[in-house]
Amino acid sequence: MATLHKMTTVRYVDTEGNRVPKDAPGARKVKEKSTKWYGFWRENGKLKRVPLSTDKQAARKMLTDLLQQREREKAGLVDKSLEHLQRPIAEHVADFLAHLKTKGVCDDYYAERERCLLAVLGEAKTLIELTADAIETFVNKFKGSARTKDIYRAAVFQFCNWLVKKGRLEKNPVLHVTKPSGKPVRTRRALSVPQLQLLLDTTRVRALKEFSTIRIGPRRGQQVANLKPQVRAKLEMLGRERSLIYKCAIYTGLRRGEIAALRVEYLHLDTKPFAHLILPGEFTKNGEAARLLLIPSFAEDLRAWIKDARKLPGDLLFSVRNEMVKTMKADLEMAKIPFKDGEGRQADFHSLRMTADTMLGVAGVPPRLRMLFMRHSDIRLTMQTYDDSAMYEMEKVVKALEGLGLK
Repeated sequence: MATLHKMTTVRYVDTEGNRVPKDAPGARKVKEKSTKWYGFWRENGKLKRVPLSTDKQAARKMLTDLLQQREREKAGLVDKSLEHLQRPIAEHVADFLAHLKTKGVCDDYYAERERCLLAVLGEAKTLIELTADAIETFVNKFKGSARTKDIYRAAVFQFCNWLVKKGRLEKNPVLHVTKPSGKPVRTRRALSVPQLQLLLDTTRVRALKEFSTIRIGPRRGQQVANLKPQVRAKLEMLGRERSLIYKCAIYTGLRRGEIAALRVEYLHLDTKPFAHLILPGEFTKNGEAARLLLIPSFAEDLRAWIKDARKLPGDLLFSVRNEMVKTMKADLEMAKIPFKDGEGRQADFHSLRMTADTMLGVAGVPPRLRMLFMRHSDIRLTMQTYDDSAMYEMEKVVKALEGLGLK
């Protein structure tokens, strides 16, 4: 029979409460109970002990789940579940990060996931402690906006999904974690079609224009007369890549991190009637694979980019760094498009995703199809599927986006 107890420890302190050896002059014996509840049970004649939670009710639930897992293991229903649960959580995190490396994620994506997981899970020792209440407590301790906290929650959600797929957890505890809420620290606005076109045109030439502009001396502001062909070609490719990143955000609704994870092999440009891409779930915010149709003109842009940039199937489609936010701000400035409007609403990189949704609404695309395209997560809705039938239904979305006519 399993029981719950708090561990009692004995230590010796001096008159000021500092810990000292037992035989130190004036040492005083002090008994203290652990903050956590421990689960005890006998197995094969041996006493087993495991730390659980500071909350007794939560500890009782954790112990029940642990013993149930153990019984399932004995019945052959779960393979080495107890071993996984008792392994240090740091080992699971290391395995998950190694998995991301094998997937070939970009360095920024890898570093961000590592930072978030180590920050949130630093207080947990084993998977037994990885409960919804614990994760919610870990996330809420961070200062910042609800959006910042949700970045941490999303990282743990992805990690736990991987644990479930690997059979190390029976279910994802983050499913029961309350999504952080609060007043947004920033408001965004959608860009108009003329503004989008101006942004794309400016982006294509900004790198070349800035590099070839003399910044100091009597010829300041003038253009360099002669530029090496290889340098010019490199700068033109850089501008072309940035404009394609913006178009990708508009035409697919993908987030910056999701675009950064795109690889050539995720694109299917020869399928009929529309080309499409499939981004694996480990790179998406909701953990579900993103299956999105591509409008024909954009598919041709990507085909030409892959050829001209000499991309291989396993290569990243674009080089998307964290500095893209600053880069877009500079592109907006050169295009004379205000970063903030009169109401203080920003036009940052994520505004491109907002723009995509707005344009679909203006085009009269039904809300259900817009939700499918944007891959919005809402527990009250049950239509979050991205199978072939959903892609076929989204033909209206593709035609609506194609109507933007961006060059």
